[in-house]
Amino acid sequence: MKPAILATAGALMLGACQTNPYDSLAYGPTLTPVGQGLEANRMPVPVPFQKPNERTFRSTWDLNSKSLYRDVRASQIGDVIRVTLSIDDKAEVDNNTDRSRTSSSNQGITAALNLSGLGKGANVGAGDASLGLSGDTSTSGKGTIDRSEKIRLSLAAVVTEVMPNGNLVVSGSQEILINYEVRVLTVGGIVNPLDVSSANTIPYDKIAEARISYGGRGRLNDVQQPAWGQRVFDAVSPY
Repeated sequence: MKPAILATAGALMLGACQTNPYDSLAYGPTLTPVGQGLEANRMPVPVPFQKPNERTFRSTWDLNSKSLYRDVRASQIGDVIRVTLSIDDKAEVDNNTDRSRTSSSNQGITAALNLSGLGKGANVGAGDASLGLSGDTSTSGKGTIDRSEKIRLSLAAVVTEVMPNGNLVVSGSQEILINYEVRVLTVGGIVNPLDVSSANTIPYDKIAEARISYGGRGRLNDVQQPAWGQRVFDAVSPY
């Protein structure tokens, strides 16, 4: 009895931890807690990096700075940096594949068995066998891609880590709730402090290992997605 009670209690606890997908029907989507976007998800550094040069003793000049005066650019954990997104990409790909192959083969076998001592040379077991093989294969494929993207956005990110060579790991997110639809913009990557402008901004194309996401969740997104039954059928269907 006790194992059954424990199993039931565990199932109830797991069910309570899950988010009810039908809550959005009555209340709409909710925003994530502030600070969740600061958790940068990156792999450990595979190789060690060289540490930057330290400041010269009794000198007012910092080898890592462009100015003798205070540098307002992001350089420490917790500093804020503005990332600008200006994407205007267009891609067109058109591929055609046509393949055809035909093969045929015909073979024949004739055999006769002559047994002596059974009369006047009787032929026993005479036969004729033939085998024919033919094959025809054809493959035709065509693929076309025509994509155009235009994005003009800016986002404030936070320095979450300073690497041994001085590069900055940044991560940030932005959520906007409009009429039961949450628009989510996230960005993360590695920034070279020398690429940061004097206005403490950096374009997205100067971010190494950039991970940029722009999407949303809510009622409009739910309508655009196929029903869960269709998704399950597509996942298990081999055709």
